[in-house]
Amino acid sequence: MARPQKKILRDWFTLPRMKRILALLNHPTPYADADSDYSNRDTYIDVVFRILETCFSYKVASALDAFMEADVVDFLGQNRCRYQCVDALAAYITRVSMTERRSSSDTIHLESSTSRSRVDYLYQPNNLFTIAVILAFNQSKWQDSVQSHRKIKQNILALVQLRPNAAAWASCRSRLMHLSRDTHYFATLQLPNFGQIVHAKPEEVQILKGNLQVALDALSECFESRVEAPQSDRDLGAGSIFASKTQTALRRLKRV
Repeated sequence: MARPQKKILRDWFTLPRMKRILALLNHPTPYADADSDYSNRDTYIDVVFRILETCFSYKVASALDAFMEADVVDFLGQNRCRYQCVDALAAYITRVSMTERRSSSDTIHLESSTSRSRVDYLYQPNNLFTIAVILAFNQSKWQDSVQSHRKIKQNILALVQLRPNAAAWASCRSRLMHLSRDTHYFATLQLPNFGQIVHAKPEEVQILKGNLQVALDALSECFESRVEAPQSDRDLGAGSIFASKTQTALRRLKRV
């Protein structure tokens, strides 16, 4: 997209307009009902997340602010439309990460404070778990398992890189592990399918379980390598060494 078009995009998606767009998540139409009119509601939700993904990709700051103010992650945790928002969440994490790196050496306190609040929002314990589940499941019918697993690892590592020392990670990993063993959850799992909500098929459940295990393995690799780091690494600072190893893993994934 040419630079003038980027400016048009940023000028058009103001904070008030983004708030109105995100309001469609809970009120897609004056008459929509989550059960009887799911197809219509599903379409609105899909459009909203496509808009968010585009705005995040083109550095529309108002979209970052509106996402947090509207508590979109809480909405995701209470609804069954997760397959639509993987790319939007990944784009949000990427944009926040870039802002965080820039503000870490910036003398402007406001930007640094804003950046921290965006990361704080992601790392609220329930939010972190919801995001990790969505990125782990990576629900998509258009990717083979190799592509899907690579994307899961990349997204999970990018999330870890934002704040590897966060206390919320211990709880998040424990809850993900519990979820992977929750037979009742997978037995009653429902997924959107062409405008309807249906019980997940056995083969779909196996794919989701496999995806979740990929995410758990990626997290284990990150945090266990951190614990088992040699003394020389620990002397240099566990946080910086861990972040460096995570960045190295991300670079490897991008070269594949």
